[in-house]
Amino acid sequence: MDRIWSFIRSPENRNLLSWLGGGIVAVIAGLWTVFVYLFPPKTDAPSNTGSVTADCGSVAQRGSSWFSSVTITGSRDCRNVVPGPNEKK
Repeated sequence: MDRIWSFIRSPENRNLLSWLGGGIVAVIAGLWTVFVYLFPPKTDAPSNTGSVTADCGSVAQRGSSWFSSVTITGSRDCRNVVPGPNEKK
């Protein structure tokens, strides 16, 4: 154990160990980046084929809205819309 501490006490050896440690970290990070690029994670997300409609100028959503656009179409005339069971008329 004394040999290890005497090796670490030397400033030149500490500099060498810090350079080696930083190099190893950089190489591992680069290898991980290449691995993730070549083998991307598989997603089991369902395809966005289907439609969702909303009436009276409201917005309806199916699934995640991440990187999605929202289009509001239809009539804005709400006089003929029957309210739901939890809505006030």
